[in-house]
Amino acid sequence: MNLKTTLPAVFSSVAILGMALVIATMLFPVDLVFSREINQSSPYIMVGFFTLGLAALVCRQERLMKSSFLAVAVLAFILRSSAVSSFEEPSAQDLAFKDTEQLQPVSVSQYSTSNLIVEGAPSIETILNSNADLVTIQGLTPDWSNLLVDSLTHAYPHYYLFEDIGVHGLGLFSRIELGSVDSFLIGDVVQVSACLSGKGTLPELTLVAVQTTPPVNSGSYQEMKAQLAALSDYVADISGPSITIGDFNNMPWSNELSAFQINADLKDSRRSLFPTYHEGAPHLFDRPVEHIFYSKDLQCLQYRAQRDGSTYIGSGATFQLKSDRSAMVAR
Repeated sequence: MNLKTTLPAVFSSVAILGMALVIATMLFPVDLVFSREINQSSPYIMVGFFTLGLAALVCRQERLMKSSFLAVAVLAFILRSSAVSSFEEPSAQDLAFKDTEQLQPVSVSQYSTSNLIVEGAPSIETILNSNADLVTIQGLTPDWSNLLVDSLTHAYPHYYLFEDIGVHGLGLFSRIELGSVDSFLIGDVVQVSACLSGKGTLPELTLVAVQTTPPVNSGSYQEMKAQLAALSDYVADISGPSITIGDFNNMPWSNELSAFQINADLKDSRRSLFPTYHEGAPHLFDRPVEHIFYSKDLQCLQYRAQRDGSTYIGSGATFQLKSDRSAMVAR
């Protein structure tokens, strides 16, 4: 037996079998941790397959090379099919400039206390410098609440805080006067719905700040799915323009998030699977589980993810009401 030819052949067969298993799992997902992890990590797995194909090309393993590149193509098609409808570029009609009264754009940002940097408060400065009209804070504890109120209320005088000693606290800080604010539970997780007053040239709209249970096991996964279903029903019943922002604990291409968007009739503010940043290139291995969706009454002008140095701290988006009175410029 010649090990020099046998070992590469065995490795190639095992690798090809593994690629077939990944693709089958993507096409026919099941309620197993293994299946969910493959779905959530599929773009990174695709990069691994591409690297394996290059290695096979260098090592002259033609069968493995062809199989790897074919697997990359299939995964790319699956991901594109699951996500392409979410990422819509503005139409020519939407971008048309109307020389009439303009409606002021509204900017929102979201942050999690688990990502904020306390020492020297650089993240607080980043929040203030974002110039967002509304800021949502996830993971709001009493200690964080005191710090954020002291640090932000001179710029954000209107706020609503739901403190929690666990991970499901939620806060809303606004430069804009708020109308009604309502907090409600889905399962054991609090959600917040706030109406913007729409005074002056600001559009009147509803912002829903949401969070879901992290799907760390089968039980919590079922809770998360039930929460997304209930949230989609709630958002679908909102009349008028709305923004839904928060931690969905799902990647942009996941089946669960696609179902939520379809049922709630929302668009994704991202323009691609991976976010872009104010400084530097995209970080390929970030896991984007925080999302900003919007109703068809609105146009997304910009999506942004924000970092303090190499640390991701949050994301934001700017919207404008679709109207003959709107002057919209996409960036």
